[in-house]
Amino acid sequence: MTAEPMKLIALVGLPTKEKGWLARDLAAHYLRAGRSVAVLDNAGIMGDVADATAVMTVRGTVATGDLRLAGNTEVLILAADSQTHIGDLTATLDEFADESSYPVELQIVALVDERTTCCFPYVAELLTDYADITLHAPFSAQDILK
Repeated sequence: MTAEPMKLIALVGLPTKEKGWLARDLAAHYLRAGRSVAVLDNAGIMGDVADATAVMTVRGTVATGDLRLAGNTEVLILAADSQTHIGDLTATLDEFADESSYPVELQIVALVDERTTCCFPYVAELLTDYADITLHAPFSAQDILK
């Protein structure tokens, strides 16, 4: 029998407050469903997420070792810093999934708002190219869960 994969959801993009709200909403959803949840806060925005297994703050570049801190968590939510280069982050996430001793289901969610589209169109395009899902403001956790 194959083990249920760890669900790793990476929230990327420039919107910061919204990224925190989405991470909290996703954590609450999975906790209500009885799943163990860890939140990896690379953006420095989370504070506490009630009843989450762990909220870990990581400054600077996210490394595979940071992701391993989640241990046997069923759901790991990464709120990536807005300055994180999506190509570098994707490589780290892929490396973690490849080296993991258990299956990992990776989902990269790009958050693109009007400011990103108007002021940084190249960033919006890059995020969209790497993402599994692209959400345009207003953002909703339900759009990720579909």
